Amino acid sequence: MVIVNNQSSTVRVQVAVPLLEPRPFASEGAVADSSDTNPDTQVSNLARQLSAAAVRAQDRDATLDPQALRQKATQVLSELSSSTSGIQAFKGMPRDQLALIIYDEGGEFTTVERASARQEAAEQEQHWRQSSTTRALSEYNATGNMTGFFSEALTHFKSLPLIDQVQYPAVYEADLQHKAGRTGSQPFNSEEEIKKVLPETAYTKPITAETNLYATKNNTAAALGRELLVSRLFDGREPRVVSGEHGMSMENIYRSPYEFLTREDRELFAEIYHSYAQDQNADLGYVDEIAFRLGDYRQHNDGRIMGNFNMGSYDSQGRQLTVSYNERDTAAAARILYGSAISSTRLDQGFLRYTLDPGFDGVCHRSDLRFLEHMVTRFSASAGAVPKLDECFASFPTGHRPINSIMTAASEVTWPPRPCDSSGGDDVASHLTKERTPAAELTSLDLDSLIGKPGELFMMLQNMKTRMGTFNNRPTEIQGVEGQLPPGRLVSKPRIK
Repeated sequence: MVIVNNQSSTVRVQVAVPLLEPRPFASEGAVADSSDTNPDTQVSNLARQLSAAAVRAQDRDATLDPQALRQKATQVLSELSSSTSGIQAFKGMPRDQLALIIYDEGGEFTTVERASARQEAAEQEQHWRQSSTTRALSEYNATGNMTGFFSEALTHFKSLPLIDQVQYPAVYEADLQHKAGRTGSQPFNSEEEIKKVLPETAYTKPITAETNLYATKNNTAAALGRELLVSRLFDGREPRVVSGEHGMSMENIYRSPYEFLTREDRELFAEIYHSYAQDQNADLGYVDEIAFRLGDYRQHNDGRIMGNFNMGSYDSQGRQLTVSYNERDTAAAARILYGSAISSTRLDQGFLRYTLDPGFDGVCHRSDLRFLEHMVTRFSASAGAVPKLDECFASFPTGHRPINSIMTAASEVTWPPRPCDSSGGDDVASHLTKERTPAAELTSLDLDSLIGKPGELFMMLQNMKTRMGTFNNRPTEIQGVEGQLPPGRLVSKPRIK
């Protein structure tokens, strides 16, 4: 490796430059010498050319002040703007080496080669800007600040060649250092801050369709999906991510399950909302429902503090009670759990195995698992084979929704029966056959006679709490401080197709 130092930066040139294809360029107007057809010779020639260009770059950067260097960069890029090339011989080359080719005027590289290097540098820059913008918005929505984004932008700026750095405002680096060092959440316009941090520079202009980066970003599927997510789940203002590590603590018990969706959950569901918004046979209410169930799972520390109804619930006669899905949903659950899509789906597999266990979701189960099955497949490696969504999902039901599960009482007594209540009252056995009884009929039972183990009562009460967030059988949230309404006021979600 040849290392050339100048006053402001270090230019590193890799002597053996790996190219995936033989270098296709010869000097302009000339026929390549037969000796140049050897790939090893071409790589060696390119290393020599880069080394010579690095020496000239050192002299140039040491001689010109920042203003003169900026003018030189503008002049060179302007001259190259009229030259284009569809050949990408420098794909994946480091930015410092690309800069040596772009700005070199020593004749080592042809105009077409320099234009190709310029295009590659611009594409790398735009790729970083797009991905960093997404991370900045995610950070701001979750924490209310963007110090991580400012630090990332500062690191990126310092990694650029000096001739690219001088194209930024003179106070750019100092401003980023100040913003990266700020502590605490301070309200600001995130869009304006991103525009300031990612100004248009001369070397980004070859991709003319993306000169207004943020406007382009807002037209992407991810941005449109996020708008749907924020509108439907958070009434237009996304709160920070709340950890469910402490389960149903006093601080967490009144929060909306949506607040517990992680950053990764929110990014995925933004894509899901946009994807299903394009499907005429999909009402987004079904996506809301699954987002609510995932949030509930997160709120209960990824299901760790939830009791499984089928692991020890008894009626007053001492017969064990178990709940299962109806035939339709049992089949759908089996197809998800034992199908090929679950191994590559982007939905959390722990959540899927939890929510497809009727012991956790069966008592109050009203959803149709065929929609979840469709979502699991659509967002997996098997997406190409996903069947058309059934027309029954074109409209989300309102009003009363029947419970799609079956409660079964064992034929034998396996737990000591509770003493008879002298005051009388309906026996739970009158509501249960020895075989199967729809779980909906259990709503008339008093909890004390339903639960044989005291511990199960606590778990059921916790489970009932999470389902209080359903108003008119649609997911809702309890809004509080941080942009939410006072506890007790339930707001139904807007329905956006």
